Amino acid sequence: MSTTPIQAPNSLQQLAQLLLGNFDANKDGQLSLDEFSSILGRMNSSAQASPVAIARTATTPVYSAVADARRATSPLSGFSATKIADPNHQTPKYIFARVAMQSDISSVKDKASAEATLRAMAPRLQEAGLNVLDVQGDKIKITFEGQDVWIDVIARASSGVDPAFQWMPV
Repeated sequence: MSTTPIQAPNSLQQLAQLLLGNFDANKDGQLSLDEFSSILGRMNSSAQASPVAIARTATTPVYSAVADARRATSPLSGFSATKIADPNHQTPKYIFARVAMQSDISSVKDKASAEATLRAMAPRLQEAGLNVLDVQGDKIKITFEGQDVWIDVIARASSGVDPAFQWMPV
């Protein structure tokens, strides 16, 4: 099966969607003067006036779509760019994807290095809201809908050639 890595949408567009989603209090698809003033107030009080700092101020969890687009370092296979960019899409798969995009997979050459990479990612996955119960090789164990399940999250881990993050329930 052939896969194509997803391309992150324009960071400025993501920031605009993120701001509208977080500051459009009446959800009418427009920003009123008061809503826009709220944005400027947060930006002004932020220690860093960067898209990542604004996104971190405006959203939960910290791993926002804007941060993902700016720091994407690893290929993903089988994920929707639209769902990744939507900070309200909080399924385990997309919580994982947002953190995975910020993680370096280049050192994965076998199952042992895949496990080391996933163990290093575990604290960030926890912070983002994904409770990782265990890691074995290229798989993580999570609780989903009341069941503990294993998910194969690194494609081609054993081959050492072009590994990519994926989401394949075992």
